[in-house]
Amino acid sequence: MDPQPAAPSPYPSTERPPLRALIVEDSRVDAAVLIQLLRAGGWQVTHERVDRPESFRQALEHRPWDVILCDHTMPGFSAPEALEVLQGTALDIPFLIISGGIQEGVAIQAMKSGASDFIMKGALGRLVPAVERELRDAASRRARRQAEATLRESELRYRSVWENSTDAVLLLDLDPAAAALRLDRPLDRLESRGDDFRRRLREGYLREAAAQKNRFEIIDAAADMATVGARIRAAVERHGG
Repeated sequence: MDPQPAAPSPYPSTERPPLRALIVEDSRVDAAVLIQLLRAGGWQVTHERVDRPESFRQALEHRPWDVILCDHTMPGFSAPEALEVLQGTALDIPFLIISGGIQEGVAIQAMKSGASDFIMKGALGRLVPAVERELRDAASRRARRQAEATLRESELRYRSVWENSTDAVLLLDLDPAAAALRLDRPLDRLESRGDDFRRRLREGYLREAAAQKNRFEIIDAAADMATVGARIRAAVERHGG
């Protein structure tokens, strides 16, 4: 009889990136089972097992972690206590509770308190998909925070340059059908230049520029009119006008 083909593995055939797993579990055997499942899921796992509040805090302080797998109830420690410790830090680490059997209401309360997921020890087939999902969500949160931080930094830098600049930024829309002049600086910041300066910009050099294609140029509000005109003509020539 021909041998039966092996059942396909539900896990990826290629290795995933390294995974740093903090296991909060008093049973060495149960911790070993979790590590084995993660490795079978394709991750190169480095881990540490702790089962006391002090060792948990030290582990959070001394090493970076990608995921925390925590038994719900242990002698002298529990998942709710561990979650409270984690939430007292600025760390964003997926926190999955592993339990041998508790009431549904307790599981719901744990999720409401901030646990990423709740997995029964009798249903550990959910472990790999759950970890994969939580790692992906954590990466998305990090990317969003980085984008927001970059935007804030850019806005602060722009604001600093803008508020301390002695120049006025003029955007000239040179489309003949929609010729317009906008001062990207409150007009009261140009009061010291005088109304005549602004009038001549609008009435004189805007007419000269309006016949050209869409361009924009930055012009020093302190420059004399000959310089302003030269800057506009130079901008037009650079673009082949």
